[in-house]
Amino acid sequence: VVGASGGKRMAARTARTIGGSVVAQSYVQTFEKKERTTYSANIFNGEGENFFGTLILNTGATINFNLTGIETAENIPVKLTLQGLTISAHETRIVLNDTELGTISGLGRVSMVKTFNVPSSLLKEGTNTLRLTSQSANDISFFDNIKITYPRRYLAKSNELSFYTNNYRISNLTGFASSNIRVFDITSSDSPVQLTNLNIRQDGSTFGVRLPAHRSRLMYAVSDEAVKQPASITRNEPSNLSNAANSADLLIITHKNFSAQAN
Repeated sequence: VVGASGGKRMAARTARTIGGSVVAQSYVQTFEKKERTTYSANIFNGEGENFFGTLILNTGATINFNLTGIETAENIPVKLTLQGLTISAHETRIVLNDTELGTISGLGRVSMVKTFNVPSSLLKEGTNTLRLTSQSANDISFFDNIKITYPRRYLAKSNELSFYTNNYRISNLTGFASSNIRVFDITSSDSPVQLTNLNIRQDGSTFGVRLPAHRSRLMYAVSDEAVKQPASITRNEPSNLSNAANSADLLIITHKNFSAQAN
C-alpha cells in the first residue's frame, strides 16, 4: 500500500527443538486433478459452474495424472466425480493403472460421486492412468475431478515443497537440487516467518533439511532453483478522482497506456 513508512518485512525465527526425537515419516496430502476444458449450457446445476473435462463415451477416455512421494498405506481413498450429459441412465467402468475398481452410476444430467478405497501399491510414483468407459452408446458423461488423499513423504517436487509438520516430531525434507534451501512458516498467511539456523544435509546427489521437533505448523520450503521471478513490477500511482477540487464537464477513464491519445 502507499504510505510514508517502509513496507512490512518478513520476520525470522531460529529453528529450535521443543519436542522429542521421533521422526515423522509422512504427512497427509490431498491431490486433485480438475479438468475445465468443455462447456455445456444444457446442465442446470444451480450455483455450480458449467465447465467440465474430458468427454466419456463407450469408446473410453484416458486421464493421466502424476503423484510423488507415495508412502505405504493399507487404504487410500480415491474420490471420483463425473457429470452426466445425456438424460439416460449412466454406468461408467473405472480402471486405475490397469486394475478395475468398479462402476459409477447415475441418471440424467446429475453429478455422480463415488469413493474407492485402494491399497497404496496400486498407485504409481510418477504417471498414473485412469480409464473411464461408458457401457452404451447413449451413455455420455464428463470427467469432473479426481481427489486422492494419501500419506506423502517429505520429498521436494521440482525443488519446492508445501507441507505441514507433525506435532512434536522431526521432519526430514529431501530431494532438493542444491544446499541453498529456505524454509518458511506460513501458518499465519499474513505474517510468514523464515526459519534460520537450518540443519542442511547432503544425501548423494540431492540435499535436504532436518527440521527439529516442534508444534504442528504449515510450512513451505524452496531451493534457489525454484524461486519464481515476477513478470513485472509497476509503481502504484493512486487516483486523485476523489479530490474535492476536481470539476469537469467530461470525464474520460482510460488505461495509462492510452492516456496520451485520450488527452
